Amino acid sequence: PANGDFRSEKYDDVYVIGDVAAPNVPVGMAGTILHSYAPWVVSNIVADLAGVSVGKPPFRIVGTCALDVGAYGIAAACDFTPFVKKQKPYPDCIFLPPSPVTRMFKEMFEKMYFNWLLGAVP
Repeated sequence: PANGDFRSEKYDDVYVIGDVAAPNVPVGMAGTILHSYAPWVVSNIVADLAGVSVGKPPFRIVGTCALDVGAYGIAAACDFTPFVKKQKPYPDCIFLPPSPVTRMFKEMFEKMYFNWLLGAVP
């Protein structure tokens, strides 16, 4: 498990994200959510190596999801921050309705995402 700045509760020089951090972050892990953790963790690792402290960056967990529904697509963008901080019972989400245009958005997003992630479109 991780503490509030994603350092291991057992080892202060180890950072954790993903499923191993999940016991203290009540949100299921997904690639888009992990991307919101990564800059935070990287900035703290760089600060540790430089021997300085950057403090705690603003905590925000956001995620996007685009999926196929037959010939249509659905997309959602959610901010889980108020849910994780127990300020709201549900995350704040915006949905694009099922439509062929949303499916096209999903396909373009998928190509852009994998091009960025892997350096090539699968």
